Amino acid sequence: MNFIDRAFRNVTRRMSKTVLLVLTFFLIGNLVIIGLGVASASESAKTLTRQKMRAVVSYGIDYMKVSEYAGTITDEDELEKFYQNYPRIKLEEVKAFLEDERVKTANATSINMWYSDGTDSLDFVHLGNRVEENLEENGQSCWIMEDGSQQCETYKEPYFLIKGNMFPDMIEFADGDYQITDGRFYTQEEIDSGSQVCLISENLANVNGLKVGDYIGLGSYYLSSWIEQMGITQEELDATFEVIGIFSHNSPVTPGSSNYDYCYPYENPDNTIFMPTTSAYVAQLPYLQKQFDYYAGLYPDETYYSEENRPTIENMDNSVAMDNVTLLLNDPLDVDRFVEDYQSNISQFASLSANNEQFRTLAKPLDTLSMYAR
Repeated sequence: MNFIDRAFRNVTRRMSKTVLLVLTFFLIGNLVIIGLGVASASESAKTLTRQKMRAVVSYGIDYMKVSEYAGTITDEDELEKFYQNYPRIKLEEVKAFLEDERVKTANATSINMWYSDGTDSLDFVHLGNRVEENLEENGQSCWIMEDGSQQCETYKEPYFLIKGNMFPDMIEFADGDYQITDGRFYTQEEIDSGSQVCLISENLANVNGLKVGDYIGLGSYYLSSWIEQMGITQEELDATFEVIGIFSHNSPVTPGSSNYDYCYPYENPDNTIFMPTTSAYVAQLPYLQKQFDYYAGLYPDETYYSEENRPTIENMDNSVAMDNVTLLLNDPLDVDRFVEDYQSNISQFASLSANNEQFRTLAKPLDTLSMYAR
């Protein structure tokens, strides 16, 4: 009791000092609370930033690792064998990722620019821009033949962008950038068999009076003199595809678009055609086989032109290259953990990336704020 009495008297005798101490502790307490609040808000802002970003992970060949490893090989035969068996992404590796419940879909895409068939039965969606005004003024290239004669070829501009995938869905459709308005997407069975099926845009369907169930004619190349020289015919360049789906998209090219005047037909999303990568391979197979046989005859001593490397349906999986795959996850917050979980299981020359550069750029000011707040 005496202790309490002395403390009370000390406080009342030095009132100014007591008030100053109370204010000091009050200020410090508030600053601590504010600092904790700012740090918490910064972490919440980082989480919100990550949630608003696309939940994508890249899986592909790390060419720097390949180059570094090749630089350590001193034996020429061993180096040639290494390049003949160049590292590539295997289909079963990606399928293993897709079994993870965190993965929504994957893009293992191939891009080709194709033509209408030899009869030009499929018209493209026209923009009427400057590029189309000069489409017929194609450039010409010339070369000297072995007999000393000059041969020239006029280049023909392709009209359609062929976008293939090795899986029965695509990130563009899962994200809503493209929407199927009629029909369906292709199935895994159609991918595995290389079925001649495709999806076209609403505008392309309208221009050509097409609907689901109709067929379109496409050519993977145009019949140039160089291709004719290999014994390839127009019929071997052309293929027929069934339209199984019609889509719309969110990226129309209009006169107000920045790329309108110089947009080539195949750059217009209306002229994009989706199909399984294997379907494009099967369609090109007659051309690829004739080309292979032609060069095998010219270079009989080249080990590459052995029968086992000849393009066939049986070795389709080995012929369809997958250098880079994009995985779309259900939740952006799972991206870092997903990469950590699989990092130790990927092949020697592969790379699994969370594409964090943009996130780090956006999060850096928040990290700085959080550091000062603490």
